[in-house]
Amino acid sequence: MTLSARAHAANAMRTLGDSSGAAEIARDVYERLRDNPALGPRHEITLITGNQIGHDLRIAGRYQEALDFDRESVATHRKVFGAGEVYTLRAQANLAVDLRMVGDFAGALALDRDIAAHWEDVGRSDPRALAAYINMARSYYGMGAYVAGIEVLERWGATLQDLLGPGHSQVLIAGRTYSILLRKIGRVAEAADVIRENQERVHARFGPGHEFSVAATCSLANTLRELGELDEAARQLDDALGWYDTGFGPSHPLTLVAQVNLAILRRVQGDLAQARDLDEWCYQELSRVLAPDHPYTLCAGTSLATDYALAGDHARAVEMSRRMVDASRATAGGGHEARSGGEHPYLLMRAINLSQDVRATGGRDADAIFAEAVAGLRRTLGSDHPDVVAAEEGRRPEGDIESPPT
Repeated sequence: MTLSARAHAANAMRTLGDSSGAAEIARDVYERLRDNPALGPRHEITLITGNQIGHDLRIAGRYQEALDFDRESVATHRKVFGAGEVYTLRAQANLAVDLRMVGDFAGALALDRDIAAHWEDVGRSDPRALAAYINMARSYYGMGAYVAGIEVLERWGATLQDLLGPGHSQVLIAGRTYSILLRKIGRVAEAADVIRENQERVHARFGPGHEFSVAATCSLANTLRELGELDEAARQLDDALGWYDTGFGPSHPLTLVAQVNLAILRRVQGDLAQARDLDEWCYQELSRVLAPDHPYTLCAGTSLATDYALAGDHARAVEMSRRMVDASRATAGGGHEARSGGEHPYLLMRAINLSQDVRATGGRDADAIFAEAVAGLRRTLGSDHPDVVAAEEGRRPEGDIESPPT
């Protein structure tokens, strides 16, 4: 069938980095299949082709639309193919990606676990089970359950590479996730070694402008910043932003995420004015294109609160910090078994910042807020973690963002 061939061509184009061309073809094919009286929206070919639509919406930064489309698609898959069938599980995996993109990491983890449990019945080293484990690690990262994510990748990462080869996209994504989690648990030098190698392999496989390559470059920049290699971090981040701005535009979530990271870097470099300009823009745009309580928006708002504090505008800083803590508590607060019952580290770090802002405005509850947040961060990350040590020394924690794979 010509339409099926065009759908396969769209997949190939997307893999090679031509996301806009792929999206145009995939949408045209899907609509033709859906509107064909002999096929229709519930036909197997239509449903299989429709899995590309959610992916294209995610690449375009339209995360909520992707979630809505894929949620309906999963429901139809279950009716047509049945629960637990291959195509249904594939659609569920797409839905889990959507949930991560809108910040529902616990919901994504539940789907990832369900998919992994199914493929475990086939074999725990089945590539599809391994892919589900890797997705679980990504959900753990978003939940702030860094140790749980590390454990998954250290158990299954090598097996995945042995089965699929070092250049497979799943293997490369797993490698980047591993470096991110290493950095988040405080093993920053080790994370730098992993992400440098990962960036080289991703560039060799896909080229420097591919989505995966640019994301690896952002991860390297974040790691270099923590190591104090600020000039090289800036070079890497400027390169990533060039690709994002050209490929996606200035208001795409991935571009804005990279700019939040750039604001943090500029602040470390002492350029407080540019940091504040970037954060004000990113907070405004992320609130608009995602949501005011999206995790990326909260990171931008947290960064902006630090800009206010460093400028001596403590009233605005405390107002923004309190807003970020309240929103974080509503969306990711409460203990979770994946974090051994602890709170999300970013919530606790935002509370530490709030305590500083409350103290600067003469609030009496600053010490209590600080003591509770630091105690929680010690339980979650460990007493010798760099972020815990920095907080105890009176430094404001930063909350950078890692560009998500779509």
